[in-house]
Amino acid sequence: MQRLSTVCAVCASILLTVQAVPAQLSSAPNILLITVDTLRADRLGAYGYAAARTPVLDRLATGGVRFADATAHAPLTYPSHVAILTGRYPGAFGVRLNGMDPLPASAVTLAERLKAAGYRTGAVIGSVVLDQSCGLSQGFDDYDDAIAAAPRATMAMADLQRRASEITAAAGEWISGQQGPWFLWAHYYDPHLPYSAPAKYAAAATGRPYDAEIAYVDAEIGALLKRVDRTRTAIVVTADHGEALGAHGEPDHGFFLYDATLRVPLIVAAPGLEPRVVREQVRSIDIAPTIAQLAGLPSAASD
Repeated sequence: MQRLSTVCAVCASILLTVQAVPAQLSSAPNILLITVDTLRADRLGAYGYAAARTPVLDRLATGGVRFADATAHAPLTYPSHVAILTGRYPGAFGVRLNGMDPLPASAVTLAERLKAAGYRTGAVIGSVVLDQSCGLSQGFDDYDDAIAAAPRATMAMADLQRRASEITAAAGEWISGQQGPWFLWAHYYDPHLPYSAPAKYAAAATGRPYDAEIAYVDAEIGALLKRVDRTRTAIVVTADHGEALGAHGEPDHGFFLYDATLRVPLIVAAPGLEPRVVREQVRSIDIAPTIAQLAGLPSAASD
């Protein structure tokens, strides 16, 4: 049974307040969607973690809408991103695992909707799990998934990703080349295993390598936001899933469906946005229709 999601209703009221969705595309907002792989909500300062070193995301949450109870639909990267970018349950497309079941061409992605409305669409991807073979490139004018040329079977885990600094550089370069309204999806992978943050972040979080990776990504997101015209850009930050960190006997993620792997951050910031905290539960499938509303498009109901 379909419903009008809480997140869409909240953002609709925001749009009415700040008049962020004009009728003419020339005045439409740019949209930056940032997904951080493997990021638990409760490892951000804005979500109550006292040991957090996440000033960028904390400020973004303080100045925007922070959703206190956002839930992912799968503890795996690819299926969860299918939900984020289509507004549909991944199972609706037969998607269940990483590296299998490519998104069918019949699926309508957020990028396809925005491109049809006149947006330039780009993506910068941090892991081979989301390369073009998975099908999520549908609707993107530019889909930067350049990671490594070696066959996956011969690659070490550390080689299956791009570091956050590379994502920031590529995303910033793409933004600087755009003239009209644009939609960019930037995917940061670093909090995923192996936890190998640059030395200065590791030194500041001794014994907490996962936290060090999150601090590193937070700093890189800050660098990316400096490349963005904040007066013209709506920013959405979320994660695909969390990390168990040993809870329930699970060292990382992908098997169990507890809060540690399904509770994710969701932050929406836009010009003129009234800061608030939404405590009703929202879901990853609510993100695509909400972004459509931010762009002034009709909002198809999520599953």
